[in-house]
Amino acid sequence: MSTNEADDEVQGPDFRPDSGLESAAMHPPEPGVSAAFGAEETPELAADSTADSTAETLHEKAEEAVRKAGPRRPYRVFGRDSHHVDALDERITALEENERKLREFSAERMKIYSDIIDLAEYEGSRELFPKESTLRSDAAPPTGLEAGAVAVLQASGGSPRDSLAFRAVRAEVAAATGVTEQTVDKHFFQAVGLMSQYPETFSMLERGDVSLQHANAIHDVGLDVGIPGLEDTPQIAATRRAYEEDALVQAIRMAPNRFRHYLKSLVEQYALVSLDVRNARAM
Repeated sequence: MSTNEADDEVQGPDFRPDSGLESAAMHPPEPGVSAAFGAEETPELAADSTADSTAETLHEKAEEAVRKAGPRRPYRVFGRDSHHVDALDERITALEENERKLREFSAERMKIYSDIIDLAEYEGSRELFPKESTLRSDAAPPTGLEAGAVAVLQASGGSPRDSLAFRAVRAEVAAATGVTEQTVDKHFFQAVGLMSQYPETFSMLERGDVSLQHANAIHDVGLDVGIPGLEDTPQIAATRRAYEEDALVQAIRMAPNRFRHYLKSLVEQYALVSLDVRNARAM
């Protein structure tokens, strides 16, 4: 194995010591597990395709590559005469299932973060604008800020995230997860951005086809596609979809570290922010 390969993180549940189609095919994963290496080229998808259709297409191609290649052959590691072949096969299978569940849990945690943000912003807006806010006063779970409150907040330049309520919620989440409040802010930002701007990627994460590292890489590098602080226009949204679809084709093939490096080159085709601005923002 080369130095670059050794430095890469393992892509996912079906990584094997070999490379190429044989590696991806040693053992067919359960539904929702990515095919990783060796999947056939995926043709470019139409820009107006839905999130479900694109994710479904990539998911099917990942599984098809594994089915064509046949079952895993653990004797290639220890040799046919080893008594540990079956034991190794069982443990690798358990590891694959564990990785698949971790990916599903990562998607579930993002949903929880999104719900927490809605609750915190709901209470934060009530705190900052108790009279002007048109938010419901009943106990029904909020689904996000309602139109009247959003208009008031935007006109005043305020944000519910400036409220004591939101900061208290952030502190509670930090204590519950054992991380800093700065890390919680990062997780909030990634969860909202991924679910709202990259729904196909989130769907792939829910299925277990890509890891959380792959999903966050698509989101983080994709910040250069839009304009910071502004909502996507229809043109930017279409550009973001094209970037996401191109990224997902390679996400099921590459280890996370290598994939992030690839995205930094890919995003140059779609970036709407100048290189000078991006460099300044990165400093």
